[in-house]
Amino acid sequence: MTPDRIIKPAVYAEQGIPFYWRIEAEPRLLCHRLNPATGSYVRSRELTPGEKAELTEPWPLTVDMAELIMLHKH
Repeated sequence: MTPDRIIKPAVYAEQGIPFYWRIEAEPRLLCHRLNPATGSYVRSRELTPGEKAELTEPWPLTVDMAELIMLHKH
């Protein structure tokens, strides 16, 4: 496992950071929210290629996954 999936979320949760987002190479956007009762993150949203969403947390934001295309050099 990578630090982005194990270490960072644990450290951020310990510090009380309310939101944690991660963009993966597929691409997909994983949005997590801190659950104060457990002190850990729960996934609140997942966006995949072709999706466009109006998000309200942690601030109003429009996410268009078509704009998050990663170019790979071969």
